[in-house]
This record gives sequence, structure tokens and C-alpha cells, in this order.
Amino acid sequence: MNFNIKKYQLILISIFSGLLMAAAWPDYGWSWIIFISWVPMLFVEDYIFQNKTFFSRGAIVLYSYPGFLVWNIITTWWVSNSTMIGGVVAFVLNSLFMALTFGLYHLIRKKVFPQGKGYFVLIALWFSYEYLHMNWEITWSWLVLGNVFASSYKWIQWYEFTGVFGGGLWILLVNILIFNFLSEILNKKITKGKMIFSVVKILSLILLPIVISMFMYNKYQEKGDKAIIVVVQPDIDPFNEEFTTPASDLLNNMLSLARQKVDENTDMIFFPETSIPQNIWESDFGLTYVYDSLELFFKSYNNRFPIVLGMSTQKLFSKTQERDVAAREFPNSEGSFYVSYNTATFVKPGGEISFYHKAKLVPGVERMPYPKLLKPLEKLSIDLGGSSGSLGASKVREVFQWQKVKVGPIICYESIYGEFVAGYVRNGANMLAIITNDGWWGDTQGHKQHYTYARLRAIENRRDIARAANTGNSGFFNQSGDDFLKTEYWVPGVEKKEVYLNDEITFYTKYGDYLARFSMLISAFLILIYLSMILKIKNKP
Repeated sequence: MNFNIKKYQLILISIFSGLLMAAAWPDYGWSWIIFISWVPMLFVEDYIFQNKTFFSRGAIVLYSYPGFLVWNIITTWWVSNSTMIGGVVAFVLNSLFMALTFGLYHLIRKKVFPQGKGYFVLIALWFSYEYLHMNWEITWSWLVLGNVFASSYKWIQWYEFTGVFGGGLWILLVNILIFNFLSEILNKKITKGKMIFSVVKILSLILLPIVISMFMYNKYQEKGDKAIIVVVQPDIDPFNEEFTTPASDLLNNMLSLARQKVDENTDMIFFPETSIPQNIWESDFGLTYVYDSLELFFKSYNNRFPIVLGMSTQKLFSKTQERDVAAREFPNSEGSFYVSYNTATFVKPGGEISFYHKAKLVPGVERMPYPKLLKPLEKLSIDLGGSSGSLGASKVREVFQWQKVKVGPIICYESIYGEFVAGYVRNGANMLAIITNDGWWGDTQGHKQHYTYARLRAIENRRDIARAANTGNSGFFNQSGDDFLKTEYWVPGVEKKEVYLNDEITFYTKYGDYLARFSMLISAFLILIYLSMILKIKNKP
């Protein structure tokens, strides 16, 4: 591009790109903006590419970072409502990871494709970054590109085949086509015929997936047997009430709400995450007031249904047992230790109890990342009630079964991970449940985005979802992502709905994030080529 652009103007263009990305994000309802949101960022990269002699090797990181930072702050500023330090760290690091990925794309493009476009490098590297960010211990995958269509879920019914990475591919391809089209116009390198062809190509790429998706949405029929599910929203203030109110009062309040909807036709009840936040020893749970109260409740309905409730639990281990990274020693205990958990507890009538321990733990709040390296910093972990410091985690996706109902219990933050949630379904879940506590974020986009993201998991796996939240919003989602009986924010509530129990497996459920894994192979190959070219230049006599 034959323009003279000042460096501060490049930063402003980058920020404009970040503003567009933020405007497209749920729950604002302007998803279509995402199809042009990367164009300014691609312009910044291409300008530096075309004028490489005037910029340092790492310049693209410097100029893209403000745009990614703006995107992160506008869409996830609400994290700071629960922890200012955690929010700032999330903004700064997440934006840096994005800028570094974009910078690596620029370096590879400049070295490996000096005469060509090489835009597929961006797709491969971006997907690799998103997938790695989902699966390491400093994970914060709220802004995976494909999540943007959670509000426009009727556009992406084909996520049952691709997951969110299919949406990311769609977004980047459209942006790249639009950028190339505008570049040719600005450089006066396009004929009228080619201009018409480019417009048709861009519109086709935008509209064809939407048309296919709308056809799928209108033709889809709910599958499976039926069950009656009840979700309870106690609406306990997590800052001032939840962790100071006696467990007996919290439980009695939830049981009282449940009685408004429960009858002997009910198949299962869900209470939210940390319904009982005070630490309870798992080995002694059968001796607690909570257990006794649940047993009395079951008997009053002839033992017709079980309850899933969130709790903070602890488990005792002897010195001869395998030591968890989250283990804490008892003083003067001769080597015995215990582990704390954020737990989904499955209580059946008659006394059978099962526990699932949250496995996707919030970095810095529920687990210190890479504890062997950062163990000394564990005392700085953010305390949001219940058990703070590093928590233990289940290694498998547990499925709770009662008669025909086989439910995957998803705890809060876990619900943003598509491949992770698909693990419950691969293990036999015919419905999913999200138990969460969204009150930490206040009445912001935080709880609205979290609620909306459930649509993606419903579509990917074609599973009905029951959502029980303490504050936030509770409700139900069908297999196409439609929501029902959504509760109001910060209002106690209880809802009951008939859901479908689907035993069929989608392509995405079976194969997970295959697009991302394939992208990682391509990225590794490209990085090796880049490094070999650098070494070859250095070794020249």
C-alpha cells in the first residue's frame, strides 16, 4: 500500500480493530461486525510488512497490542469486580499472548512468504494459540473467536460438526477476503469484473453458512427420552451472605424454593455451585445436617429423585497415598495430608453419594498455575470464599446416573471449554447441567456472556442443558441452543422443565477440536521452516 502513515496512526487503527471486535461480542447482539473487525488489524500488519525497513522485527507486537488490549478490556472488564489484580493480569497477559501470536504470524509471513500473501499462516497460528490457551494451566479462553456467535446461535448450527473453531475459520476467511478486496481497490489493481467476482465471493462466504445453518435449525427435531428437571436459584449474595450464613439456613432456603416446583414426577434437581460453601469432609458427609435434611426431603416425595448440589469439600489422605499437587499437610500429622475441592455432589435417595471435583480450575483463584514452580506464591491466591489456594481436580468427566437420566455435571468456568464438555458426552451423558455462581461479576456482561455460551455446548453435542446459578441466570437450553424459563438476575427462583435425553453422538463430540489440532501440526511445520531459514542465513560464510 502506497501510503505514508504515521506510527501513532497505526496504533489508532489497531485500537479501532479492537473496538470492532468488542462491539461484535455477546451479549450486545452485533455479531455481524466480527466479519470486518480484523480488517484494520490486517492493514496494520500489511503496512509494516510492506515497509519492513522502517520497523523493527518485533514492531507488529507493539502496534497490535493496543487493539487486543482494548478488545480484552471492553469484553471482560467485569473480571475486576471479583478481583482487581486478577482482572488486570488477565487483560495484560491475554492481550500479550494474542499480540505475540500475531507477531509470529508476521515474522513467518515475512520470511517464508516474502512475495505472497501467506494468510493461512494466521489461521493456523491463531487456532494453535487458542487451543494451547485452552489446555495449559494459565488458561483463559473466554475470547475464543468462535464464541462470538453465542448470541447468533441460529447461524452456527453446524458447530455440531466443527465446534467453535469452525466459527473462527469462517471469521478469519471473511476478514482476509475483505481485506484483500479493499487492498486491491486502494492500490487500483482490480478490474470491474474482478470487483464483482470478489463481492460475490465475499457475500457467498458470509451467507452460505448462515443459510445452511438456518436450514439445519428449522429441520432439527429434539431427540431422546424425556425427563422432568428442576433448577434452583437461591440468589445468595456471594460477597456478604453466602460464606457467613450457616449451611443449614442455606440448605433450608434452597429446599423451600424447590418445593414450589417439585412433585413425584420430578426426575432430578440441581442446586448451584458452592450451594454449601463451608468445607465438608467427604468421608463424613453422611453424618452431616446437610445429608440428613436431604434424606428427609427425599422421603417426603417417596424417594423419587436425587439432587446434585455444589459444595466445598475436603478429602483426607494417608502418607502412603499418592500425593496431589494441591495437597496440604496437617500440622504434626506424621505425613497425612488433605486436598480441597470445588465439588458437584450427587446425593441419591437411600444414601448413595458421588463426587465430581471441578477440573478446569480458575488460575490464581482455584489453583496456582504450575505449582511446582510457583508454590511459594500460593499464599497470594485470591480468596473468593469456600476453599482458596490450589484445589484438587477430577481426572475424568464423571457422569451422574439416576434411572434414565445420565447427566454431565459442569461446574461454572468449565462450560466455556467445548472439547472438555464433550468428554462428559463421550462418557455417556444424555444431558448436561451447568451449576455456577455468577454473582461475583455483578450485573455485567460477565454473567450474560456465561449464560449465552451454554448455547454453544448444547449445539456442539446436541444435548439439552439445565443451568442452576446462584445469582446470574438459571434456565434451560434445548439441543438447538434455544433457551427457556430464564430467571431474572439477582432474584430467587426455581424452574421446572421437561428435557430430552439424547444418546446420539455428534461428529464434534466424537472428534473434538480436530481443526485446532490439525492447525498445530501446520504451525509446527511452519515454525520449523522459519527457524531453518534463519539458521541457514546465519550459517552463510
